[in-house]
Amino acid sequence: MGRNKRGKKSQKKVKEETKKEKEQEKDAMEIESKTEMDKEKQKEEEANALRISDLKKSLVIIDKGITHKNDRTFGRAWRKSIQYRKQFTNAMLLEIVNLALQDNDTVKLNLLRLLGENVEAAEQAQNKMKDDDEEEEEQKQTPKVNLSMEAEIERRVFVQTIVMIYLYDQGRLEEAADLSNAILEQLKKVVRVTLFFFSSKFYFFYSLIHEKLGRLQNIRESLFEQYGLANMHHDHLSKCVIINLLLRNFVLYNHYDAAQKFLETLPKNLEFSNTSQHARFLYFKGVIKSVRLEYLDAYTCLTSAIRKAPTVARAFLILATKRAIIVQLLLGEIPERSVFHQVGYQRALQPYFELTKEVRVGAIANFGEVLQTYKKQFIDDKTFTLIQRLRQNVIRTGLHKIAIAYSCISFEDIAMKLQLTLSPEDVECIVAKAIRDGIIDAVIDHQGKCMRSKSTEHVYETMVPSKAFDDRIHLHLKIQQEAIKAMRYPPKGFPDQKKRDERSQRVKDIEKWLAFQEKKEEDDDDAAESKDE
Repeated sequence: MGRNKRGKKSQKKVKEETKKEKEQEKDAMEIESKTEMDKEKQKEEEANALRISDLKKSLVIIDKGITHKNDRTFGRAWRKSIQYRKQFTNAMLLEIVNLALQDNDTVKLNLLRLLGENVEAAEQAQNKMKDDDEEEEEQKQTPKVNLSMEAEIERRVFVQTIVMIYLYDQGRLEEAADLSNAILEQLKKVVRVTLFFFSSKFYFFYSLIHEKLGRLQNIRESLFEQYGLANMHHDHLSKCVIINLLLRNFVLYNHYDAAQKFLETLPKNLEFSNTSQHARFLYFKGVIKSVRLEYLDAYTCLTSAIRKAPTVARAFLILATKRAIIVQLLLGEIPERSVFHQVGYQRALQPYFELTKEVRVGAIANFGEVLQTYKKQFIDDKTFTLIQRLRQNVIRTGLHKIAIAYSCISFEDIAMKLQLTLSPEDVECIVAKAIRDGIIDAVIDHQGKCMRSKSTEHVYETMVPSKAFDDRIHLHLKIQQEAIKAMRYPPKGFPDQKKRDERSQRVKDIEKWLAFQEKKEEDDDDAAESKDE
């Protein structure tokens, strides 16, 4: 009995010890989780502090750009702030709004309401901050950001555009649209060269917000009005952006005739300082030309857009490549296999690869199957109407192969090989049209109801190689000219600070040297007079 009691006591002790160990492990896990949470919060706070400091720096950069009259600093300020677009928060933007705008500004009060800030409570808090001496001492210890009144208008447009982008990303489209309309009215009243960069960025998001709301057609008149003002004020940046927005407006509503008329009004030597805007312009121009059956011009525009577009714009490159493939097929050419096997493009271009294979073979039945299989995707890409035009190209490709393979073949056999449910008379008309267009070199035998092919010439005995060589030379020369035009140089009228300091130092040295020479001449004159005496 004594041994049993001792065994039970030992078991109880073991159980109690295991419970204590488990509790200690739980406590240790909770402490570790709390420390990890604290570390994550600390990292987030440090990241937010870094973002806020960068946004404040962007405001300072805008002030420096206006004082030194350097437009490139605006682009640096924009990139420094827009990189945190996905990490924008209410608290972050509230701090920037309070810093950039004055307290009695109606724009500031409107932005505070949009960001969910109680305006009356904010004003009371600011009054308390001014009256409290201790908080003033704390503010003196923290570094302040001094902003000049000269850049107030630019800061106002910049901050409003940032808040508008934040509302758009949050899905508050109606509020973003109202704010964009308010910014547009402000831009109409003020004309400043230093606003051109920020206005060009604003117009893009202004059109994007109304496009998401389905009101893109309603802003066409205002875009035309701003285009006229940009022309009048020589605002090249805004003009290029508005041109692309108007072309997109026309293309989305299938107003291709109006888009062509608008293109005809543009100058032939239209230059774009931004390569991304130039790529967009070439893409829309290629889309319009392809719908209007101007395939050669459309293909050159689309290939130029693909070449000029940045590699980061993957969706744009895929869309332009799809359109370029269809236009190249409509020209009677077959795209290279490497186009479809680019890294990251295989899945998106798979329907067009299947389509190209059937066009190359010249099989009408298989072409119809591919068209029905991927019909939905072609409609989403807005290339279905162009692909329907490829049926004639498939027939012509089949006729070209038949003309090479057979010296004489009847129209019934042609219809059977091409899988056409047409009468011999209809096939004769198709063959006659192909002969007229120069696709096949043959003669129609009306009595025998057949097609007789002529002997084919060697390709190097024709002008085809020299023409291809000439096209390559023109392409390389064009690329060279565009590269030279795209080179950027510092503005001539506004030298940098280092050059200005060197110039002022040279002026001071020249003035000292002139003063020294004058003094030396006076001393020489005094010495000569004393000798004469």
